[in-house]
Amino acid sequence: MKVKVVYFSIIRDYAGTKEETIDLPNGSTLSDLLDRLKKLRPNLFKLEPETGILTMVNGKVEKHSKELKDGDEVALLPPVSGGVKSGVVEREVEIEKEVRDLIDRSPLECGALVIFIGFVKGKVDGKEVKELEYEAYEPYLSLIHI
Repeated sequence: MKVKVVYFSIIRDYAGTKEETIDLPNGSTLSDLLDRLKKLRPNLFKLEPETGILTMVNGKVEKHSKELKDGDEVALLPPVSGGVKSGVVEREVEIEKEVRDLIDRSPLECGALVIFIGFVKGKVDGKEVKELEYEAYEPYLSLIHI
């Protein structure tokens, strides 16, 4: 059977590709796929020991015992992480009010409004962070409820 694997963020960087198709024997599990990927792309799992990798099958977070089917799409995403204690706001924040204020102040020609709440690390692995790039797992955006 063939399974499509889609990589996101730093995991994509480690994989060296955005997506690929992996052949597996019928009856293989998500764990079997991950074992195969560890052999094919050992760099891919640099994050795993300390932070883990979020695995989704057809847009749903699944346990590693999940049996895969021909044509399944498996996404590997880094975990979402937060900041340190010093970055935590220690007062109540009215998110709806903050968002409304931003929308009200947005220029008419504004094509999008992106809201990031938190702090960006100044350096990662000795390299300066100069920008953030956000991406969405587009086929499954309809599953997100705000």
